[in-house]
Amino acid sequence: MACIILFGSSIGIFSSSFIRKVDESSKIREAAKLSVGNNWKIIFQNRFIFRQMVTGSILNLATILLVPISTLAVKRGYQLSNREALFYTFFTLAAAVLGCKVGIKQINRFGARKIAIASYWLAILTALFWIFAPDHHYWFLTFFPFLLGGLISPLQSNAMTNYFVYTVPKEQQVVSAMFIAIATGFFSGLAGMGIGALIFGITGYLTRNAGNPMTEFHLYYLIVLILLLPMSLLVYFLPNIPQSNLTSSARD
Repeated sequence: MACIILFGSSIGIFSSSFIRKVDESSKIREAAKLSVGNNWKIIFQNRFIFRQMVTGSILNLATILLVPISTLAVKRGYQLSNREALFYTFFTLAAAVLGCKVGIKQINRFGARKIAIASYWLAILTALFWIFAPDHHYWFLTFFPFLLGGLISPLQSNAMTNYFVYTVPKEQQVVSAMFIAIATGFFSGLAGMGIGALIFGITGYLTRNAGNPMTEFHLYYLIVLILLLPMSLLVYFLPNIPQSNLTSSARD
């Protein structure tokens, strides 16, 4: 574990040397000079920006409630060691790399909105797997939710970024990007922690006498699924990108 932490820290330090060479746009400083009122006015004048905030928050919330809990499920549910649980995270990393590469091609083929919606249903599929997962550990089945977990994040992120570029005018992108990042991160992070803790409190109480530790995770994912299914309507709330936007961006 110490070697992994050391390796990750080394990569971070090495990467920072490249990040320092990236020139910061002056538009960020110019946007910071605008009053909060002007910023909010810009956001609510564009229906695409507000709806991206809503959809992005729901997508992030689904990821927070579903993906990290897979590691808890194999550790506490299947009683695997840290080393064995870490083995499954490699599937997540591999899938994330694949998702970045394949995701861009699929976005160009099907459109950003459809891929964002697809990433949400991949999260739903993760919940369905754990609801019906066997009570005993079978590695050839358990790798599946980790594979899905790796795909969800890059597909979601690339789709929403692509959608943002096509729907927000260039002169509004700096301000809008900051507000979307803050709003979606704050809502999904706060709600994710609160809802997750509440659900685990409920499942822990209801399954306190259960003979198998996986029972708690079956129930946890069932409750999350019940919450997320109606929220899918908010994901579909994201409007299609106008054809005129696609055409003008292609010319640029």
